[in-house]
Amino acid sequence: MKKFGLIREGNRFRIGIFLDETIYPISEWFSSYREAEKEINEACSQLKGILEKIKGFFKEELSSEMSPERIWKILSDIEDEEEFIRRFNSLEEKKRREVADFVFTKCSAFSGKAAIFSMRYNTETALLE
Repeated sequence: MKKFGLIREGNRFRIGIFLDETIYPISEWFSSYREAEKEINEACSQLKGILEKIKGFFKEELSSEMSPERIWKILSDIEDEEEFIRRFNSLEEKKRREVADFVFTKCSAFSGKAAIFSMRYNTETALLE
């Protein structure tokens, strides 16, 4: 089992991961509460970044059986614009047009993903470009 803990050397400390009988330092040395807080916040930020990357591996697949509203909800949660476009364009044309109709009639084209969608949607091909 792994767990986080403190490594101490005199009046200096580090954050470490304790795995079996081995200790792996994961922070710089610190000697004040403010420095400790900075190191922990940085570690948390990096872990959150890793979690965000992992989210991409477990994303819900789009299917033609889904409602346009459900597809739009999944698409609008995608942060990476290229991934957003790729996933939309992977749908069959009929479903792309249904989603486009939903976006243009039910969503504000002035904010969020709907704004990106409205700028990049090609009505002739039903693709985002």
